[in-house]
Amino acid sequence: MEFVSDKPVMIIDRYIVVSDIHIGIGRGGKNKYPKGIYNTIDIEKIMERNIINVKKRFKKTDKIILLGDIKEDIFSVSSDVYHFLNFLKENFREVIIVKGNHDANIETVPGITVYPSSGFILKIGKTCYGFAHGHSWPDEKLMLCDYLIIGHQHMYKEIIDAQGKAYFKKVWVVAKKIKIKNAMKRYKKINKKIKLIIMPAFNPLLSGTKIEKGIGPIFKNNLFDMAHIEIYSLSGILLRK
Repeated sequence: MEFVSDKPVMIIDRYIVVSDIHIGIGRGGKNKYPKGIYNTIDIEKIMERNIINVKKRFKKTDKIILLGDIKEDIFSVSSDVYHFLNFLKENFREVIIVKGNHDANIETVPGITVYPSSGFILKIGKTCYGFAHGHSWPDEKLMLCDYLIIGHQHMYKEIIDAQGKAYFKKVWVVAKKIKIKNAMKRYKKINKKIKLIIMPAFNPLLSGTKIEKGIGPIFKNNLFDMAHIEIYSLSGILLRK
C-alpha cells in the first residue's frame, strides 16, 4: 500500500484507489459551486489526465477502485458520468465502485463492478483491505480486516503560518486505535488491530470537512481514537502524530 506523492491517490498492488469524484459539481443549478463560482473548466478531463498519469507512473496498475460519490447529482446518471466511466473502462481491466450517498442508479452503467455502501474486502497476500464509502455502517466482515479505508469526509487541515495567514490543505488521516467497547456495540467481531484510513477527495474543486468534525456513523459513534491520529499532507509531510 502506498500514498501517491502530491496526489489524493492510493496504490494497492495492481489497484489505483481514488475517492469522491463528484462528476457534475459546478455545472450550475443545484450543482452551483459555492459562493457563486461556476466550473468553467472541464474538470473531468483534468481528473482523467491525473489518473492516467498515475497509471503511467505505476505501470503494473491495471484496475481501479472508486470509493464512492462518483457523481454530484444524487439520482440521475448524466452523460458526463457515462463518459468518465467509459474512459476508465477503456484504460483499465476492471472498474470497481463502492456506492456513495450520491451514487443512486450508478449500477445502470454497464461493464462496471458495483458494491453497496457497506463495502467489500480485497485480500493481497496476507493483508486484508476493507473498502467502504463512509456515510453508512461498514459490513462486519470489513471490521475483521487489517485496514478499513473510507472516503466521504473530504478532510482538510487548517495551517496557520508565522504571519497568521490560514491555508487549507487536503490530508490523509490514519487512525491506528479502534475503541473496542464502542465498536462492539455494533459488531460481534472486530480486529482489535484494525487501522482506519480516510482518503482525501480526488476532485480538486471540492471543499472539505475539518478533522474535528467528521461525519457518518464511524465518527458519530466514536469507533476510533481520533485524539491520537496521524495526518499527512498530499506531499507526504507528517502534520500531526
